[in-house]
Amino acid sequence: MAKKSSIEKNNRRTRMAKQYAAKRAELKAMAVDNKLSPEERFGARLKLAKLPRNSSPTRIRNRCEITGRPRAVYRKFKLSRLALPHLLARPGASIINTVSPGAYKAPRGFIPHYIAKTALAHLTRLMAADLGPRVRVNAIVPSSVETPALKPVLDSRPEFRETLVRNIRMRRLSTPEEVGYAAVYLASPAAGFVTGTLLDITGGHVDEIMPMMAPMSLFVWSAARIVPVRLTDFSITEEAFDPLLVRRFHLLEKSYAVAFTVPLLIYLYMAAMANQHQVRETTQVARRDAPVSPSSSTPKASSSCATPATTRTSSPRPSPTR
Repeated sequence: MAKKSSIEKNNRRTRMAKQYAAKRAELKAMAVDNKLSPEERFGARLKLAKLPRNSSPTRIRNRCEITGRPRAVYRKFKLSRLALPHLLARPGASIINTVSPGAYKAPRGFIPHYIAKTALAHLTRLMAADLGPRVRVNAIVPSSVETPALKPVLDSRPEFRETLVRNIRMRRLSTPEEVGYAAVYLASPAAGFVTGTLLDITGGHVDEIMPMMAPMSLFVWSAARIVPVRLTDFSITEEAFDPLLVRRFHLLEKSYAVAFTVPLLIYLYMAAMANQHQVRETTQVARRDAPVSPSSSTPKASSSCATPATTRTSSPRPSPTR
């Protein structure tokens, strides 16, 4: 805990900053107003410098509301370390971190950002291992949330909203209430047996390079049976996707049909050849191992001795008639 005198001093600075806020704003506006003469602007700066030093908002220390410690904007680990004595005194306490979906991705040009997000995700698991079973540690992983600050940007750029929605399986952005419900669940007794978990609130992020239309198993089986799979076979039309994605899908459709049909034909041909070869070998073995009968061992008489000679009688040719 911080000293009570330090906390009270900071409260006096806060009250003084509110008292001089209007006058300070007026003098700042006069100091940068180009319509005034240089003498008037310089005079405003002198009056601004004569104000009490503690009336400036920069003199206010950002202190923790619970412990009163200064500089309360800490990183996750240090903030959890400072709050740990208070958490241990309360049964069923839990720590909930906020992790970005970037912890699961590896795009180009975001090395510092995504390294920090990945470290925070693993920090959640390590803290759960160290602080359990008295303190549960979990994290929520929200995706694109339509907050009041983001809504004007999405309304002014519809194409940006369409891009975000296209990459979410739920076909919409999440709301702050849905993220709050997930945090309430992790903090409630309903999640009393949940720790070291990263709860995704992403709406199902899309990672495919082709449009979402059917499970890959259906696509593979249909390609193997030489049955074409089209976008019209499902409830989603081509207008719901970018032309580039649709073109990629058709190319993939042809390549999958070739990739699964040609090996199937080769397999059937090889199976037929192997079956024919096995039948041939079985026939040869059966002929070689067949028993020899006694009648077949005695030599047969030649056809000239066994068959009596026959005389050929030819009928007289009729004389030609004149």
